[in-house]
Amino acid sequence: MMPVRHQVLLRLLLACALPLLTAPGHAAAQFTLEKVVELSRHGIRPPTEGNREAIEAATQRPWTQWTTHDGELTGHGYAAVVNKGRDEGARYRQLGLLAAGCPASGEIYVRASPLQRTRATAQALVDGAFPGCGVMIHHVSGDADPLFQTDKFAATQTDPARQLAEVKKTAGDLAQRRQALAPVIQLLKNAVCAPDKPCPVFDLPWQVEQSKSGKTSISGLSVMANMVETLRLGWSENLPLSQLAWGNITRASQVTALLPLLTENYDLSNDVFYTAQKRGSILLNAMLEGVKEGAAPNVRWLLLVAHDTNIAMVRTLMDFSWQLPGYS
Repeated sequence: MMPVRHQVLLRLLLACALPLLTAPGHAAAQFTLEKVVELSRHGIRPPTEGNREAIEAATQRPWTQWTTHDGELTGHGYAAVVNKGRDEGARYRQLGLLAAGCPASGEIYVRASPLQRTRATAQALVDGAFPGCGVMIHHVSGDADPLFQTDKFAATQTDPARQLAEVKKTAGDLAQRRQALAPVIQLLKNAVCAPDKPCPVFDLPWQVEQSKSGKTSISGLSVMANMVETLRLGWSENLPLSQLAWGNITRASQVTALLPLLTENYDLSNDVFYTAQKRGSILLNAMLEGVKEGAAPNVRWLLLVAHDTNIAMVRTLMDFSWQLPGYS
């Protein structure tokens, strides 16, 4: 017999995959959708305050100020998430998971990371799925939830010495990694650096660094990844081209060409297994428990709105990956 944990994992994966089936008749014949546990990232945001400070220092020039505060969900992001929620709600009703109209008790429970962008994303999702119903969004007071901000709690913090060792082991020869990405680094440099000003971060060797709190990062790579993520989000926000990399990026393919730097940074941070194990296990366990009969909360749709770091760590623990068209 399949181990219980593997059964639950299989049920979770089926719950995630079933709404994506394109043949409703086939789905109805083969499966009955009983529960969905969804882990969603927030919608489009400008760079966070810390990321803005880092990328502006590295490029020695100010980056575009968006119409929302740094790190907060944008209006465009809200509208896009409403569409996502509307599509999900319609699909789950088609599959018999949800009834028509506003949700009854036991149909949905929403828990969001306490930051503005995640709370607002959760609101947009339920506004799309259940318009006018006033579905409650649950979140902790303050800015640290043990499901999502695991670096804030002693029990889920990594051991600094082991964290450093595991990252160095995963990284291997950083000079070789950097050389392999040299063409991508040059593309990013051409896009974001002023031609008449120095941009030294693009010429420095990569090194594993560790803060006083024990957090590791790859000097050089981490700030480049923040630049790429900011450009990707800016493209998704549909910023005027003149405000995106000073007019140097005009096609989606140019953004796609930069994404290997973002992937590399994930590989050496949230995707390191030890990091994911310490900081992602509580969230994954909550998801697995949520699939079980009689779970608390015992609902048909458990919606957890989180961050890309949370999703990366859960993905690492479950050992699977995906790639959307146009992304690398």
